[in-house]
Amino acid sequence: MAPENSISGAQYFVSNARIRAELQVLSADDIFNNLCAKYYDRLRVHTNNLAKNIAYDPFIPQRITLARYTSLVNTHLANDIALRTQRLLQREADEIAESRERFLRRREAQQHNEAAQAAAQQPQRLPVFEGIAPMPLPLPPPSPLAAYRVLFRSHRDQS
Repeated sequence: MAPENSISGAQYFVSNARIRAELQVLSADDIFNNLCAKYYDRLRVHTNNLAKNIAYDPFIPQRITLARYTSLVNTHLANDIALRTQRLLQREADEIAESRERFLRRREAQQHNEAAQAAAQQPQRLPVFEGIAPMPLPLPPPSPLAAYRVLFRSHRDQS
């Protein structure tokens, strides 16, 4: 035997809409709408003017915002945004200063290298003193072949 609905005696697979239609029972939404309509009809003919205003100017609920919390949030966000902006500007300024320092160091090194190259290309002059003749430059070392020739000549001359 199939289980039954204890109130209406209907089988379990019968829908609630069909039960309400056959028993002519209204849904909860329909009952609520009927009660609201009757309430507003009674308010319109009420003797108190404030009660009549409710019927003609219904209350629309709005979200309540507490000023202390919104001001705290807004202040915190504003401070946070200002702090982040300040940090970002400081970081950008530091990067610009650092890149300028690198550029100046590179330029100084390049100028130093150019000056060193220019100095290397100029012939060296010996200092000239009054009344003193300059010393002769030392001769370059003899090549190994020249040393062999000297030895060979001296050996040949001895024999």
